[in-house]
Amino acid sequence: MDRLRKLHDARLKSVHGILRSWAYYAKKKGIPTLNTARLLVPEDVKGAVILDATASSNVLLDIWKDAHIETPYGGERRYDNVALNYSLGHKVGKVWMNKNAKKICKDFISDLNNRFKEGDRVLVVTHKDLEPILTSYKTNFKLMTGHWGAIDGSNEWKECNKVVIFGLPYKPDTWTANLFMSFHGPMSTEWLQSEGDRPYGRHTDIRRALKHGAIIVDVIQAINRVRCRKVIDSQGHCEPTSVWMLLPDDPLSDILLESISKDMPNIHLHEWDYGKQKRTVQAPRRGKWQEALVKYFKNMQNGSIPAGHVRNNLGMSPRTLATLTKKAQEIDSDLYGIMNEMNIRYEIQRHGRSSKGMFIKQ
Repeated sequence: MDRLRKLHDARLKSVHGILRSWAYYAKKKGIPTLNTARLLVPEDVKGAVILDATASSNVLLDIWKDAHIETPYGGERRYDNVALNYSLGHKVGKVWMNKNAKKICKDFISDLNNRFKEGDRVLVVTHKDLEPILTSYKTNFKLMTGHWGAIDGSNEWKECNKVVIFGLPYKPDTWTANLFMSFHGPMSTEWLQSEGDRPYGRHTDIRRALKHGAIIVDVIQAINRVRCRKVIDSQGHCEPTSVWMLLPDDPLSDILLESISKDMPNIHLHEWDYGKQKRTVQAPRRGKWQEALVKYFKNMQNGSIPAGHVRNNLGMSPRTLATLTKKAQEIDSDLYGIMNEMNIRYEIQRHGRSSKGMFIKQ
């Protein structure tokens, strides 16, 4: 009941926010929505300082008319020891990758097992739903994962010598409109429906610029979660690091690579023939099911989810699920302890003659 009360309270606050302000109609994934936005930074704030290493690519600062940008002198950092390997022609959006998760994750780990070796510490940045599936595979290297929206500023992966970008963080189309109008107020229907003629400042289309800028900033932040973030000498060099990235075959890829080269001076770019190298004789094996389940729990929202749904999402067998749910109920097991720390429990709910196992997170 407490969870439902909080859920309804949040919904009522959202309705109240829409009714007291401007709003516009748009569809998200075919679902009708009403959208509004407001700036959370107080209008009378004085003296706030924002340190942003990606400010040159952050288009948000262009639409914030009260922001004053101080450009660094330049030359503080050099990325001569960083190689960025990119492969073009891939579908990297969340919806398609989640739909095809099991196949693309298997192929992806197979490629990385061929490419990396024991001793490599590899951070894979991907979409949230792909994290636990990748985690379930056995690898020749130390695999670590992070997902978009939960990596900025983290030092957790600072010892990794490789970072792989597996999917790009596209935002809904409404995001750019909401962001711009939170600064400049509601725009016309023609502006909202335009396909690319919305000039602002140095940008020919501000919504496209905001969309691309957000992806650029997120990707540069992701790359700099690993050891290239640390300066090792007075010239601004970092330790040798390699970056591997799958990109779509569209103008965004050129813009992204150009921006990375600008924000990470002296970085080396190389095209990567992903999927064209010789495959391993043996396909990558899965087996790290408990680690995958824990990763799934970490990313799980508060609420309940049927155990069978979790099994289908991760692609595990009924026997594996039965083994894990048994451990989840044993007070002295390590899985029970981990779940307890995460406020997750497993219980069997009975409805008449039928019963269903449920994972519940509070």
